[in-house]
Order: sequence, then C-alpha cells, then structure tokens
Amino acid sequence: MPMQKFLHKNDNVSLCYKDTCIHAKGSNANLLAVGTFVMLVLIGIASLSKTN
Repeated sequence: MPMQKFLHKNDNVSLCYKDTCIHAKGSNANLLAVGTFVMLVLIGIASLSKTN
C-alpha cells in the first residue's frame, strides 16, 4: 500500500492514500509513525531479498 502523504508535525500525524486519511495526535501519532516506518523498512528489505 503506497502512501501519498506522510506529515509529522508537533505530535500530529496524517497518513493519506487517495481520499482516505488517518489522523492521530500525541502518543498515538508517535506509535503510528514508528509502525509505518518499520513497515516500510520491512517492505524494502523484502523487495531487496526478492531481487537477489
């Protein structure tokens, strides 16, 4: 699932794909940002391992 927007400002996070957005504030925003980062890293590692 590619993300079109990722905004992280003042403990507010908005993740948007097409017309659907998820908005989070405070500790939920940090959790969402870390979870998204980890997911993207794992997808990157998986795509690198597929090419070899």
